[in-house]
Amino acid sequence: MHVHIAALSSYYVNLSSTMCMFLFLLFKDIRSRKIPILFFANKMDVREAMSSVKVSQTLGLERIMDKPWHICASNAVTGEGLHEGVEWLTSQIRENVDKS
Repeated sequence: MHVHIAALSSYYVNLSSTMCMFLFLLFKDIRSRKIPILFFANKMDVREAMSSVKVSQTLGLERIMDKPWHICASNAVTGEGLHEGVEWLTSQIRENVDKS
């Protein structure tokens, strides 16, 4: 099974980030398959960081309706949020294996 993981800066989300996200989702391999996508809203240790909900809203992730996706707040320095993301991916993989 394939999965896609994208790490986003929750400190600096802007129009170019949004465009990169949509270009990412335009790749045929990603667009045409029901592959789970995990987004890490990284840099949560920065005071001005947006919440994972705000990052999701800014990037319009709610418009991804044809595949499972999840966003979790993370901090790559401390590892905070990584366990949550891996648990979600694990559950997605299990669901997919159970269906086959």
